[in-house]
Amino acid sequence: MKILGVVTATALVLGMGLWLDRIPSPGPQPEGIASDGTFIWVADFIDGTISRIDPAAPDRPLVFASPGPHPEGLTWDGSHLWSADWETRRIYRHAVSDTTIPVVSSFDSPRPESWTRPVGLTWDGSALWLTTWYPFMLYRLDPTDGHVLASRDIAGLYPPLPPFGTYAPEDLAWDGAHLWITDWYTAGIHRFDPVTYELLESVDSPGPRSVGLTFHLGFLWNGDTEEQALYRLEVTGGTATRRVTWGGLKRGTPGANGP
Repeated sequence: MKILGVVTATALVLGMGLWLDRIPSPGPQPEGIASDGTFIWVADFIDGTISRIDPAAPDRPLVFASPGPHPEGLTWDGSHLWSADWETRRIYRHAVSDTTIPVVSSFDSPRPESWTRPVGLTWDGSALWLTTWYPFMLYRLDPTDGHVLASRDIAGLYPPLPPFGTYAPEDLAWDGAHLWITDWYTAGIHRFDPVTYELLESVDSPGPRSVGLTFHLGFLWNGDTEEQALYRLEVTGGTATRRVTWGGLKRGTPGANGP
């Protein structure tokens, strides 16, 4: 059994962070999450949907069809929503209204000819950051056409899950100066310098399968695919050491529904 922390009347302490709220996700497998400053957007890998929710009324989401069957990362650039799709291996820019989220532009994620799959997205004010699987990479992309501005092998950015040395980078968030990244295997959330890639902070996620990540109204929000929930976190700093047990592959084996 995974020990999360000490329960109080209003919160739960986890690692060096604080879980303040938990709300149900609008679908069975919440992947990327993003904030537009008013609402939280959630991509669901199984349903193929992108939902807009009010955290104060999460049971009344607006649900839209994603342009691809398996949406992953989401981010907001100040005027448009961006999504990445595992299956199409494309990144989409959406206009947003109360009734539709039409695609206004799109481009291939890096290495579309290979098995590389786009996963997490965030916006740093002028460019997109993207994590991929197969290989596990971090990219900074020009939002006009997707060409690569910088790239880094994700291995070595933060401690892997011993003894396997496994990394499973998922969603990203930007706090105005640093990048945050979730890891699906290790249930960790990590903050690092986007220039030097120095690891600055690690906290345990509240659930066993940490995926979506965004900042919303001053708090860090984290989605969990196993708990089918979104958590509002207060991150207080420090380094966490707990890691979950090896949990097997995320999506089966190559040749079926993807790795």
